[in-house]
Amino acid sequence: MIKETLEYLIDIFPEWKAEIFRVWSDSNYSSQFVLDPKWEEPAVWGIALADIVSNIAVAHIEKHGGNFEAVTESISQVPIAELSNPMAPVLRVE
Repeated sequence: MIKETLEYLIDIFPEWKAEIFRVWSDSNYSSQFVLDPKWEEPAVWGIALADIVSNIAVAHIEKHGGNFEAVTESISQVPIAELSNPMAPVLRVE
């Protein structure tokens, strides 16, 4: 399904390049996000998140060392736990 979704989007929007996500964080690990939910298919966000995790893992390893599989596993476990039991409410700011 995911591969078909990507192929579908590429066929429809071959020239489509736009910022869809921006994040800021302070010293207390509080985050602020700007999102532009362009995709109708929510699963595409999962692909984007997987790409983000991979890039974070590579950057983390370059700075702090480590093993790619271990770092990506460590990163990946947190969102699942956070979705099950959020530490902070989701706030929408217009």
